[in-house]
Amino acid sequence: MKKRLCAGALLAAFTVFLCLQPAAVAQKDMPAGTVDTARARPSSVQSGYMRCDFYDEALFLENIRTAPAYPDLADVTGATVPHYAPMMSLTAGVLSAVSAQRTVETVVILAPNHSGEGAAVQLSGDGFYWESGSIAGSPDARLFSANSALRAAVTNTHIAADHSAATLAPYIAHYLPEAQLVTLLLSSAASDIQLTAIADTLTALAAEKDILVLCSIDFSHYQTPQRAEHNDRQTRDAVSSGREALLRSFDGAYLDCPEALVTLMRFAARRDAVLNETDYRLVTYAEQGLPAAASYFIYTVC
Repeated sequence: MKKRLCAGALLAAFTVFLCLQPAAVAQKDMPAGTVDTARARPSSVQSGYMRCDFYDEALFLENIRTAPAYPDLADVTGATVPHYAPMMSLTAGVLSAVSAQRTVETVVILAPNHSGEGAAVQLSGDGFYWESGSIAGSPDARLFSANSALRAAVTNTHIAADHSAATLAPYIAHYLPEAQLVTLLLSSAASDIQLTAIADTLTALAAEKDILVLCSIDFSHYQTPQRAEHNDRQTRDAVSSGREALLRSFDGAYLDCPEALVTLMRFAARRDAVLNETDYRLVTYAEQGLPAAASYFIYTVC
């Protein structure tokens, strides 16, 4: 009788233990056999998928529907594109133009670290998934991690949490379904040496395969229309004259990732390519009854 009581008590305790454990995370929306590294720290440069928490299907479909037609982008190897969700039609336009002409193997996203937390350069070779799709990561991330001058931290923590890269993933998957992703999150603490290392690695990768570099950048933020136009003129002048130091001195009132733009300029120079201003949009709106504006440049490397 005593043995039966002990066995019963153990079984009851074990049942309570199981009930108290966290519920298993549903994986039904992830590709089979993958690891959710948005929740589990990656053990290597490429080991799974990050959850995209910024997907809005209705807005996605509207941005696809209203994407502008950009001619003559067949040979584009890099571009600046917005990450602000209501302006992703511009991103869709760039991707649509590229996809109509060729099959891209690797997309490298250079995105701002809005929180500023973590290492100056953070790297992931993992993909993203959302409720209706996914895009795989690329083993090409190892080329970046192997560059000792880059000193990139291989981590998904802040990349998964920041909308600057994740917002792009569904659009890339839609237009470039065969492409794989490498993501680099950049903060203002990134050194000149690190930006050069990224440009060098991009150049080496572009010599081996068809790549597309997407610099996820929103330009003037939370300004009056007049101030936004003024800031954009300064940004345009700095880009056209190649004044990288001036660009890097600009804050979010001008653009939220000068590091990505400077890297794109260096990548273009190494390929003897031209950085063109393909589109520019100044969007005005009311903020607490006062006029406000935000701006978006599409620069392309051809």
